[in-house]
Amino acid sequence: MNKISLYENQKTVLNEIHEILKRNSFLDKCTIGFGTFLGAYRQKKLNTSINNWDDIDFDILYKNFATFKNIILIELIKNDFILVHAHLIKKNNVIGSLTLQKENTRIDFQIIFESKNKKCYHFLWHGGIEMAKAFPQKYYYNLKEYDLENNLFFGPLDAESYIVDMYGEDWRTPCTSESEYKFWEDSPGKPWDLKYRHYKLVRNKELKEIINAS
Repeated sequence: MNKISLYENQKTVLNEIHEILKRNSFLDKCTIGFGTFLGAYRQKKLNTSINNWDDIDFDILYKNFATFKNIILIELIKNDFILVHAHLIKKNNVIGSLTLQKENTRIDFQIIFESKNKKCYHFLWHGGIEMAKAFPQKYYYNLKEYDLENNLFFGPLDAESYIVDMYGEDWRTPCTSESEYKFWEDSPGKPWDLKYRHYKLVRNKELKEIINAS
């Protein structure tokens, strides 16, 4: 799929997700994050308007994941979104990231875990290593609406602090290739708080069983 058609497909998928979130009063509980928020803030467009490799990213606090699973996920699946896989975090063996797909658009739902020290952790994986980064709670509680492809989604009120913590001071300059952003090496933003060997990816029947049990 070329850049234009991938971008157009992502806009259609984004519209569908927005409608489902809005209809279920879940927009402020499923916020845009990572590169999707960067695109919304930097150019008010998905990053595939300027590249041909990005996905769509949402953040969900763990305390809201059950509602997401029981309402939003069911509607997405009814609308031909396909469960692809989930990463399980080492602690408690629970879902840390859930990936869906529709046509050629991949959507990652990152689960955000709150700690007793009022930090919010997200997890990523690469090469058998699980990485965790702690962000301030304000990024997930103090929210503002942002225009993304003519839809309003919620994201961090303190947008530039979030983006600098995620992508570093050079966030205004888009990457020219996917290989430029090697998050698993030296994070361009806030350093990883935790790195350790763990990688558990679940698919198909096992994934459905975990979702139904969680």
